[in-house]
Amino acid sequence: MPTNRTPAASARAIKSAPLGLLVLAAYLVLQRCSGDTPFNPPVVKQETTRVRRGWVSTTRLTDFVAETRSALTGQSSFIGARVTRDYTHIEQVAVSILGLPSDASVHVSYRAELAFGYDLTPAGFTVTADRGGIVVTLPRPTLVASPGVQLLSHEVSDRGLFVDEEAVVIELQQAIHGTVQRRAATIASEPAVVARCEETLALFLRAVLARHGPPPTIRFAYR
Repeated sequence: MPTNRTPAASARAIKSAPLGLLVLAAYLVLQRCSGDTPFNPPVVKQETTRVRRGWVSTTRLTDFVAETRSALTGQSSFIGARVTRDYTHIEQVAVSILGLPSDASVHVSYRAELAFGYDLTPAGFTVTADRGGIVVTLPRPTLVASPGVQLLSHEVSDRGLFVDEEAVVIELQQAIHGTVQRRAATIASEPAVVARCEETLALFLRAVLARHGPPPTIRFAYR
């Protein structure tokens, strides 16, 4: 049978009711008061939040593009990969003094040290942004420093009477520099060398951008 509650008892009952039931009751009252028009304010709030977050992200990306361009402009070139290769070269030497021929076979082992990276002259690169992050467009990796050549060993066999061993080795070492220079173009295009150059440059840029917040994804494109 129905019971009559005092106002104080009703207040205590409302306080002890679960929060979810109170929210549901309030929602039903508002539905009844507004007729057929649904009451759904959270949708408007969520949409506003999404727009605001997108605006902030776009602004920060623009700042990151400017910071990336500034960091690259401060570098005339960037070394991304150091490569060391060992080679063996065999040279047949022939000399003639007063019509008397003399020859020798020279075996040389040497080490080539090459530095590959990027030419970062201001007109040589561009920095843009898209939905995926920052895109740096620049020339492909190339030799950015004079190669070093270290003579490891040499052996002269079948040496003729008029062959100057020391002079032959010095002349051969100078010729080896040109050989290494020509090989560098092929080495620079090796996938492992390109990947290493990209990785090193990306690490440098992320360290610069991290001072302004979590850096975006950095990708590279080549002319």
